[in-house]
Order: sequence, then C-alpha cells, then structure tokens
Amino acid sequence: MVEELGKALSTSIIFLTLLILFTYVGKVGAEANDQKLQNATSFILGRYNPSIGLVSEAEDQGSNVPDGTPCYRTFWIYSDNLWASQALKPFNSTIAGNISRTIAQYIEKVGNANLFEVMLGNKITSTRYDGSDVSVDYHIIDGENYTVWADRHQKGDGGIFYDAEEYADLCFYLALNCYLNDEQENATHFLKIGEGMWDGHGFLDKAANATGRYQNYKLGLYLFTVKALDYDSSIYDSVEKTTWSYQKGNGGIAAQSYPNGTIYGTANIETTSALLLAYNEEIISNFRSMRNQSATSTTTITATSTITVPTTTTLTETVTSTKTDTISTSTTITETTRVMPTEYLLEGAALVVAIVAIFMIAFYLRRRKAAELKSTIDK
Repeated sequence: MVEELGKALSTSIIFLTLLILFTYVGKVGAEANDQKLQNATSFILGRYNPSIGLVSEAEDQGSNVPDGTPCYRTFWIYSDNLWASQALKPFNSTIAGNISRTIAQYIEKVGNANLFEVMLGNKITSTRYDGSDVSVDYHIIDGENYTVWADRHQKGDGGIFYDAEEYADLCFYLALNCYLNDEQENATHFLKIGEGMWDGHGFLDKAANATGRYQNYKLGLYLFTVKALDYDSSIYDSVEKTTWSYQKGNGGIAAQSYPNGTIYGTANIETTSALLLAYNEEIISNFRSMRNQSATSTTTITATSTITVPTTTTLTETVTSTKTDTISTSTTITETTRVMPTEYLLEGAALVVAIVAIFMIAFYLRRRKAAELKSTIDK
C-alpha cells in the first residue's frame, strides 16, 4: 500500500509541476502581450495635447504638411485622431472622449474622410479617390503654431484610383466596405488580393515599390480586417509578429520600414492606433453589427468628459502630401489604467491542480483497498 501511495503522490507532483509550468509560461506570454499594448497606448497618450484636444502626429521635428508645421505640432483629424479616439477607449476613456468630441465638431464642418471611417463601421464609396490635405484649424500657443488637418478622400479631393487593387491598404478598405454592404464574395476577393502582397516584412504594393519602404499602418489594418471578416488567414501570425517587431522603445509602432525588415524613422499615431484597433474586440463586434445597414454620414461619438473647443477654423485645400517620418528621440510616457486580465491565473491553476491531486490519491487508495478485498475473498 505504501508503494502504491508513493506512486500516486509522485504522479500527482509531476502533474502539478507540469501544469504550473505551462500556466506560468502562458501567463508570462499573456502579460508580455498586454504590456506591449500598454506601451503602445502610452505612446498615444503621450502625444495628447489638452489645449488642442487631440493627439499630434508624431514626435518628429520634420514636417509633412504644406505650411511646414513640425509633426509634433501637427494634428490630423483622420486617420490619426479618428482611430486614436477608438483605440484608447479600453485604456483611458476620458481622453478618448475628449478626442472624440473635438473631432466631431471638425467632421461636422469638413465631412468624413470617405476612407478611414470604414474601420468603425461607416460605409465609404466603392470608387476610391486620392486625397487632399485640408487645413482645418490654426492655433498659436506660447508663440508657436499648432495646426489641425484632415486627410480627406471625398469626390473632388483627388483623382480616381483606377489601380486601387495595386495598393494593399485600399484592398483592405474595400474588403471592409464590401462586408458592410453584405458582399462577402467581393470582400474576400479584395482581402486576398491585398494579402498576396505580403512578402514576410511588409506589404510590397505599388506605394512600397515606389518609395522603397513599407508603410506599416497597413499591417494593423490587415490584422483588423482579418478579424472583422472572420477570415481564415494563413499569414496572420507572421504579420502580427512582424508588426510587433516594429515597436520602438517609446511604445509606438514605427511608421515605415525597409524591405529587409529594419525600421526607418520613428513611430506615429496612425500606425500605432491601427494596430490597437485590431485588438479591440468591442470595435470589431460593433463593426460586424453594422453589416448591411444603411450608409452612415457621420462617425458615432460617445464621451462623458468636456473639453475646450477651438474657435478658429480655416477651410483651405492643398495637394496631398505623403506622411513620412524623420528620426527623433524624445518621448513622453503616460500611465494607463487597464487591469491585466491574467493576474490570478497561476493561483487558480494551483488550486485546481491540488484538487486533482487529492482525487488521484483517493482513486489509488480505493483501488488498493479493492485489490486487498479481492485477495481476501480469493483465499
């Protein structure tokens, strides 16, 4: 009996050790992923300017707008703040609400982008138009200019993309729009075309071939599209791993990278927000619920906090300029408030294993007693 009890205990201990080890590894992996999300969120929050009520494009000293305003004082209604307002909701609802209120008033004046809002369940036109950088607002704070812009793609803002299927991002936008229109076959068609441009480091589409660099917001956009369409992707894990490899020390995702997979320049709001949206199950669920509903003219905005509303608005349009990034080293990290969901996994697993061990020991003891009873009867 002692020998059988020893075997039972040994088996239980081995089982307990292995299960705790696997639980611990799983917990570490989950917490590591949560930490990456937290760091990405902190990067976005660090770009928030309460005087403007928006997050600035990036930390760069260089400029991507016609008036020469540096990136750290440039604020894009969309895609940057439109996406950031939704990406921040699970982490900091107050600032997310502030951003939503600010962009709602600007969108009322200049309209939707007719592109980026499709991720939030708002239909766009099937015809894809090139864009114009629309100057929306101008502020002077402590003697420095701060400008607000909109990357708008409405009819008349630019020419028609007759070669839309040569751009990975346009394929993903069109796939999302087809899904909203209940055109599943077309949605899958566009997603597969965009997916086919993946080369292991980024989406090598017409834009990447022209510049020699990947635009990494397309990675998060792809991950979101796959989840939103519930598409069985064979490259999802590879794209996800590559995207996180572009996360910089300040938590943001590098806006661009070279064909060999090395980072070019700094992180920006657009790229980081696109990735966070791919992990926002509420946004994805809301997107799916909008399928086959009537077209929406404005983005739904929900918020509970108040902001100071800018009072001056200028509506002047200029030719589109491609947003790129130069190297910068400054960063601000703001603490977020999300609670880690894996906090008690290890403790719970240990309790479960202990209960299992007790049942195993009881089973062996009962088996031993039955054997002894049988032996006595046989005699």
